Amino acid sequence: APASVSIRVGPEHIDRNLGRLRRDSYESAAFGAKGNTVFEEQGACIRSWQDLEVGTTALVFDAGRAPSGLVACITWKLQNAVLHQNFAESPETFSAGATSQEHQQFVELKPGQRQMSLVTWSD
Repeated sequence: APASVSIRVGPEHIDRNLGRLRRDSYESAAFGAKGNTVFEEQGACIRSWQDLEVGTTALVFDAGRAPSGLVACITWKLQNAVLHQNFAESPETFSAGATSQEHQQFVELKPGQRQMSLVTWSD
């Protein structure tokens, strides 16, 4: 007799997968021809990519093969923006309204790890 399988996919599953697909796209853009190197040393790097038309900035922290990993401290100065500090992996965000606000982000990665921060700007 043929086997039957029942699969339930809820909104939380779809949202999580969509976030990961977006993250993969932003990472590809940051490491592609239109991405920029912000920092690079001993195999670790920080890459960025912006879509000014949509109002999105991605910052990818990549420990690569650096023996000590990657430690970074970023001071964001944001206005009318939402910062996703670990995009698609953690729901933690920082929101800035009409008044400019500073936010400090600390990133510590072991060799081989990556993390992405995503800023979305609004009018």
